[in-house]
Amino acid sequence: MSATHVAAASTPQTPTGIIVPLYGYPGSGSDWGNLVWAKQANPSVPMIAVIDPANGPGSLQDPNFVNGIDSLQSAGVVVIGYVPTGYASTKIGTVESEIAQYKTSYGVNGVYLDQMSNVEGYQSYYSTLTAYAESLGMTIVVGNPGTSVPSSYIGTVSFMVIYENSGAPSTGSLSALASYGKANYAFVAYGVPNLDASYVDTAAQYASYIYLTDGVMPNPYASESSYLDNLATVLSAYDSSLNAAATNGQVDTPGTITVTTVNQDGQEIFGMYTVLWNNGNPVQSCFSPCTLSVGGGQSYQVEVENYGQYVFAEWGNGWQSSYFPVSEPASATQLSLWAFYST
Repeated sequence: MSATHVAAASTPQTPTGIIVPLYGYPGSGSDWGNLVWAKQANPSVPMIAVIDPANGPGSLQDPNFVNGIDSLQSAGVVVIGYVPTGYASTKIGTVESEIAQYKTSYGVNGVYLDQMSNVEGYQSYYSTLTAYAESLGMTIVVGNPGTSVPSSYIGTVSFMVIYENSGAPSTGSLSALASYGKANYAFVAYGVPNLDASYVDTAAQYASYIYLTDGVMPNPYASESSYLDNLATVLSAYDSSLNAAATNGQVDTPGTITVTTVNQDGQEIFGMYTVLWNNGNPVQSCFSPCTLSVGGGQSYQVEVENYGQYVFAEWGNGWQSSYFPVSEPASATQLSLWAFYST
């Protein structure tokens, strides 16, 4: 089996968003309302809220969480549910059950796999959970090892939180990850007393999502960052500067992704439904073979769906999730993806 896969080039010109551990209880005057306001005031800044009803979804639906999640999603905040994985020691079936419960009870956009292993050998554990979440219609799976991971973990989830600790990570440590593309990484830092706008501008070049808070141990997320609004404003300005540079021709121009679907013998299959996702939202769809248009400096997922006797098996490079991550395509990118199906 062989296919052509032209890798997309990496560039830092991608908007950076905020990922908030929103672990407080929803209600009047809560941090949930503040996050809604921050999103409405800064609509261009991608925002993700990690919710945690009961160290997971819990066994019973909480109507206050239902209402709170609806408010967040209506404002444009992507909501994902907290699920601990015990560094890959928790049985896959147990984690899948919690993922399903989140979908049934709360209709979240995805899940946050906490206690993610950073040891070689557990990549398939997380890619299996990602594939399961995607099969339920979820569009984002975030892994949180909280520290650096082998590069082989890239692609097992949508992106990884590779730093969760007291004090902001150095820009030097973040820049060391640049060759892998910022779309794969995020970081969360607590115990940061003040917001340094110049630091944020630099860090935003290397992480797709960040969160800085002045909260401290033992519960740094008891309430949201006191300067969340300012963080959103700084990132809004950063993202606007990218748009301005694009307008002036300083950012790479759009490219294309061509999707071809074939059986295991390499014979082409026509008419398989294909969807292009960006930041958890479907932006284009077509029937194979087809060509999708992508913006320079953006990050995407290309999804192919099953139909009738045809069941997706793998992409041409062996990637087995039906969602193929495309990190930050650059100018004139012509990416050819082949999807193999079994019958």
